[in-house]
Amino acid sequence: MRIHGFGNDLFLDNINVNASLIGLDEMADAFGWEIYPNPTNSAFNIRFEEALSEEGTIRILSMDGRILYEETLQKGTGTYAIDPGNRVQGMYHVEYCSEARQSTKLLMIVD
Repeated sequence: MRIHGFGNDLFLDNINVNASLIGLDEMADAFGWEIYPNPTNSAFNIRFEEALSEEGTIRILSMDGRILYEETLQKGTGTYAIDPGNRVQGMYHVEYCSEARQSTKLLMIVD
């Protein structure tokens, strides 16, 4: 701060940053499901922390949003095996959705 063009320059900084970072995995895991093995070169499993309390849908989507696989999961499902068939190596979205929630994870298919 300068007063009438005389004196010294005075700079006051009082910056305080308090933040908790949440990674994508932590946010997605709030629902409580996982894909394993990931990455995979063949079939993989989806495991829910708790058996599903309602019917839901699992989808595999390409990175541009095309639905490549879709299956309805029944109430009570705890672990579900998926064989993606002849999928090309790359990254895919695996989406779970039901009346109450929606969650998406990434799946990597390798050769």
